[in-house]
Amino acid sequence: MAVALASLAFGANMAGPLYPGYQARLGFDDLTLTVIYAVYAVVSVPALLVLGPLGDRIGRVRMVRAGLVVAALGSVCFAIGDGVAWLVAGRALQGIALGAATGAGMAVLADTVSSTRRRRFAAAGALAFLAGTAAGPGLTGLVAEFAPAPAPHATVHLLHVVLVAVVSVRLGRTPGPLPVGTLGGRPQAAPQLPVGSREPFLAAMANGFVSWAVAGLFLGLVPSVLARGAGDVGTAALGAVAALVVLASLPAQGLLTRLGAVRAQRYGLGLLGTGLVVLVVSGGSAPLPVVLGTAAVAGFGHGLAYGGAHGVVETIAVGDRAAGLTATAYVVYYLGAGLPTVAVGLLTAVLPLGSATGALAGVLLVAAVAAAVPTRRFAVAGTRVHRRTDAEDSPLGDVADLIRGMLWGMHQANGILHGRTTPGRS
Repeated sequence: MAVALASLAFGANMAGPLYPGYQARLGFDDLTLTVIYAVYAVVSVPALLVLGPLGDRIGRVRMVRAGLVVAALGSVCFAIGDGVAWLVAGRALQGIALGAATGAGMAVLADTVSSTRRRRFAAAGALAFLAGTAAGPGLTGLVAEFAPAPAPHATVHLLHVVLVAVVSVRLGRTPGPLPVGTLGGRPQAAPQLPVGSREPFLAAMANGFVSWAVAGLFLGLVPSVLARGAGDVGTAALGAVAALVVLASLPAQGLLTRLGAVRAQRYGLGLLGTGLVVLVVSGGSAPLPVVLGTAAVAGFGHGLAYGGAHGVVETIAVGDRAAGLTATAYVVYYLGAGLPTVAVGLLTAVLPLGSATGALAGVLLVAAVAAAVPTRRFAVAGTRVHRRTDAEDSPLGDVADLIRGMLWGMHQANGILHGRTTPGRS
């Protein structure tokens, strides 16, 4: 299941380094380019809200397998597409697949183990999702540049179809559907904030939105702007820019419990602001080393700000309100990753793509500064969550635990899905 989540994220982000080539070959303008980007955000959030709960009715693994089929169809559209309509269709299908299957996949990881290990398995699924997000543009850029094929754009998408087919088969048996209206067999209450938690929760949502908005720029439009401003840098370099912002986010996760969720958000917003200043000045068309360095700084800031924000959410979302509040948080993150592209698309009606990207970076910079103000107030008031229980642990210990948990989860899921009983881990 962890690999399924990774492959879905891989497919949703793999086309980023290829868009400059599509634009040159098909001859569409910048407004059309941003529309192709934006359609993902337009369809993924409704899919998350409308199709996601169907996993409780038809079975969660079955829902993930359906998402994998839709993702494969999206890759086929990109592989054979010779017009803008094919690219729009492929992008829409990838958004539907990810939005529909992510919640079901995370729920499977959480509900196949005892409650004492449920949080770690859920975190392992999130790590797999981030790994797929980074691998999508990174590996796509390498394959498109160095694969000896007459149509590298088609090759990489067909390879994704093969990957998805293998993963779908390996998912094996489908557990039976849960009773309608439940999650993990427990009745779900409407999401409600506990007394005194409204302002910290809203501040965390603002920080999570800004952090994913900045990451979304690097995953989406910055490679296209770089290709235009820095000359022929190759798809491998374009993919590296998109991948680096996610890869730099991972080691930041290991500092969360040492810093505390509130300080992590403040430091993360500061780093995000630094990256945004560079985008405002350059519009994303600075020399390649500068863009790569900016992506690394922004990615590390994303890891701190997003991880700290979600740490606050996990602390507040307990008991019957947990599912609703967590779902609300993920919707906000999805919107953060997608809405900036829609905004840039509107701006390209009056501005060049690079200038529109720089203008939006300026808006996000103001938003980051505004989000840091209430976060600092909560820190002064003594609000600290996500504390480290063992001060002697390495700051990267959490990342190591997540990796071990993901590998163990893949092993145990394999045994469960093939009818074998696997021993518990000490």
